[in-house]
Amino acid sequence: MKHKHHIVQRYKGGSDDETNLVELSPVCHSIWHWCEWKLWGDPRDYCAHKMILGDVKNPEFRRMRNEAFRDKILEGGSKWRENNHDKLVENGKKNIKTQREKFAKLGKTIAEQEWEIITPDGEELIISNLSKFCREHNLSKYKMCLVSKGIYSQHRGYKVEKLKNYGKRKLVKHWKIEYPSGETMIVKCLKDWCIVNDITPQMMYRVGRGERSHHKGYKVSIIYK
Repeated sequence: MKHKHHIVQRYKGGSDDETNLVELSPVCHSIWHWCEWKLWGDPRDYCAHKMILGDVKNPEFRRMRNEAFRDKILEGGSKWRENNHDKLVENGKKNIKTQREKFAKLGKTIAEQEWEIITPDGEELIISNLSKFCREHNLSKYKMCLVSKGIYSQHRGYKVEKLKNYGKRKLVKHWKIEYPSGETMIVKCLKDWCIVNDITPQMMYRVGRGERSHHKGYKVSIIYK
C-alpha cells in the first residue's frame, strides 16, 4: 500500500501536480509529518501524522486539531449562529429563565456562580462566566458541565469544578512559595513567577494541589487574602 504525499504541503502553497507528489509507505508518510511537526511546530503536520496512524480519539489530537483549524471552526460557528439567530434567542431565553428560577429558590443569582478551571498546562483559574470562557477557548459548555458533574474526567485537557460557596467568597487566591533556603514569598500569579524563575508551572501546580511534596526543593500552597 502506498500513499501519495505532497513534497510541499498544500497549506504551504504546494499543488496537486505530479511533480509535487511522491509515493510513500504509510509508516514513512507518518514519520515525515512527525519530523516536520518537530522541526517547524505546525499542528497540521501533527494532525496528519496521527490521522495516518488512525490515532484520532486521544485528547491531544483533538486539542491540536482545534488549534490547527481554529479559524475554520470559529468561522463555521459564526455562520451557524447567523443562520439560526432566532433559535439561539429562543434557547437562550429558555435556559436563562430556568437558571434564574433555580437560583432564586436558593436566594442567589446567576452572576454569583463561580467555576474553578484547570487548564491543560496546569494553571488554575477562577471564572464567573463559563459560557464566555468556553467560547473564547473553543470548548463545549455542555461537556464542561458534564466534567463539573464528574461524568467526564476532562474536556480537551480542561478540568472544571463548580464552586459551592459562590456569592460568599470575597478572598482572592494567592500562592505561598517556600524556597529551598526556607525563605517564603506570596504571589498572585504562580505561572508568571515560574516563568521568571525558570520553573515548570505544571509541576508547581501539582505541588499546590498536594500531588507532589515539592519540585526542585520548592514548595507551594494556596492561601486567600
